[in-house]
Amino acid sequence: MLSMCVCAHSQNATTVTPITPPKKLEAADTIELNNLIKKGWELHKKNLTESAITNGLLAYEKASSIDFPIGILRSLDLLSQSYIAKADYANALTYELRYLKLAEEKKLVPKIAIALKVIAFIYQKEEHYFQSLSYYDQSYRKFLALADSENIAGVLTNMGLNYYQLVNQSKDKGVVYTDSALYLLNRSLGISRRNDYYKTTASDLGNLSEIYTAKGEYSQALDLSSEAIENYRKIDDINGEAVCYFDIGRIYFTQTNNPKAVENYLKALKIALDQKNTYLQYYCYVDLAMVSAKTNDYKSAFTYHTKMTNIRDSLINVEDLKQINEMQTKYETEKKEAMNKLLTEQNDLSVKTIKQQKTINYFIIAVLIMAVLFSILILRGLKKQRNANIIISKQKEEVEVKSSEIEKQKHLLEDKQKEILDSINYAKRIQDSLLENFDMVNKFFSDAFVLLKPKDIVSGDFYWLSKKIITTKIDSKQSMVEELLFIAICDSTGHGVPGGFMSLLNASYLSEAINEKNIHAPNKVFDHVRERLIHTISKNDQKDGFDGVLLCFNKKMTFENKELKSTTMELSYAAANNSPVIIKNGKLNDLEADKMPVGFGERTEKFKLFTCSLSPNDVIYAYTDGYADQFGGALGKKFKSRQLNDLLLSSHQLPLKQQEELLANTFTTWQGALEQVDDVCIIGIRV
Repeated sequence: MLSMCVCAHSQNATTVTPITPPKKLEAADTIELNNLIKKGWELHKKNLTESAITNGLLAYEKASSIDFPIGILRSLDLLSQSYIAKADYANALTYELRYLKLAEEKKLVPKIAIALKVIAFIYQKEEHYFQSLSYYDQSYRKFLALADSENIAGVLTNMGLNYYQLVNQSKDKGVVYTDSALYLLNRSLGISRRNDYYKTTASDLGNLSEIYTAKGEYSQALDLSSEAIENYRKIDDINGEAVCYFDIGRIYFTQTNNPKAVENYLKALKIALDQKNTYLQYYCYVDLAMVSAKTNDYKSAFTYHTKMTNIRDSLINVEDLKQINEMQTKYETEKKEAMNKLLTEQNDLSVKTIKQQKTINYFIIAVLIMAVLFSILILRGLKKQRNANIIISKQKEEVEVKSSEIEKQKHLLEDKQKEILDSINYAKRIQDSLLENFDMVNKFFSDAFVLLKPKDIVSGDFYWLSKKIITTKIDSKQSMVEELLFIAICDSTGHGVPGGFMSLLNASYLSEAINEKNIHAPNKVFDHVRERLIHTISKNDQKDGFDGVLLCFNKKMTFENKELKSTTMELSYAAANNSPVIIKNGKLNDLEADKMPVGFGERTEKFKLFTCSLSPNDVIYAYTDGYADQFGGALGKKFKSRQLNDLLLSSHQLPLKQQEELLANTFTTWQGALEQVDDVCIIGIRV
């Protein structure tokens, strides 16, 4: 039973936030308005939909007459949700579109995001799936900008279900739509698990279970349904737990494991009866009747069929009745076939009785003969068994000796493995201590982040920082102080322990160039490091070195009589096989780079010095190729740099710490169960 994540606006059926009016409005007006809306939601909660709509219309008229936008929005929310409950989607859409228009006029971004989600939900219920997906996509982008992870997960869930519904409408694209549904539901599941959104987690698990059941992957479907039950228990959602038991029963029934199917159907039925869930009771009786008929338990089948019939009339949903009739027809057909078979067997019984009596007599004689033969065979077998026991005893002694030796080897291997792991962890501590603390960047810029995810314990990707201050006296009164911040983001040859050693060597050569040789031009720093690498480790044309970017931010401060008069910021950089990107005025631009590594390569010309103008709020990113090269998603493909840049562009207005979390979560969700293929390093800086 596929389930969607449904949400109202800031109000819901159980709690109502009182409306605080502007001072110019009369208190009596707003008190009346508050009471109308509060009463409307109470009626909505009790399923008295028509009365709730009446209150909503009165509240809408009142809020409009006093020109109170917040009151109008609350009224429209009540009307939209009430019409959705009534399945009157045309009126629900009318009021939700009014809500969206007013929210856009007032620039209320959270309310715009929710309205887009509700409109998408309405189109989804009306089976206009592509229109629904369009609105969900707009809603997703709004929630992404708001960093609202709970609603992001809910939208991804519903988009996934949209794609799965499209499978039935377009069989030729069934595989593509199914894969898209699995990808989106798994993304939602990843977010919900990390944030302990148990209800959305349980919903996603149940939906994934149903899709895997349809694909015939029953083992995975059972695991997902079992995990869904655990999550429903955490929030005391008894009905959700019951639906999972029903789904598990369906899986076992599909596999013709009838005892297990009955066991889980009965668990679901018990809860449905306790909770007075008539809908679920009906489907439990339907399936139990079918299982009983399959196993020739016609008495139970008749009992379940009778109970099913007794509650059928209480179900008023037209679509449900259609499914009920189909199931009933199927059951009646199977029941009739089974009864005809039984009658035929009874007619043949009298003829078979005489033949069976003769057969019994022959059988008794045959048994006596076989008993004699078995006695002879048993005596021979006992003699062979004694000989076999002697041989087995010797073999057992040999096995015990070998097992003891294997156990010793196992402990030896475990000790060696621990020694190696301890050594690698120690290497990690050395690497962390030698790389500069990122606080240096946070002190230079107000907003910055670094994301470093090694493939193994130690990393071949690394960032390196250095700071230089140069003071120049212009005259007796004026002086200039240049504060140079160097930031390198590099991808060394290899990863793991070899990559870790290369990263330390590369970092030491960068430090040598800037701090010992006083080379300040980023391109000349790369030239120096390349020369050092070629002369020390690049023997026999070995291509050891790194790809990367070296950024130099030059903050020039002019002082007069020791008083700060002006501050400017300049950026120069060198880039080896790696292009930094900058977002200016909402547009992302790839900056220039040299197509050669820092190390031995086919090209030997000098590195170029690139410059870039900076303005307040520009955001600069530099990253290695590990993020873009990660395999994952529904089809197990690479993430790719274009998708990474789109993600950076769509979230660049967020605080950079939130961007770091978004990048980390997106990477984890995309990767899924696949292995990380390379080290990952990304740096973001807002000017």
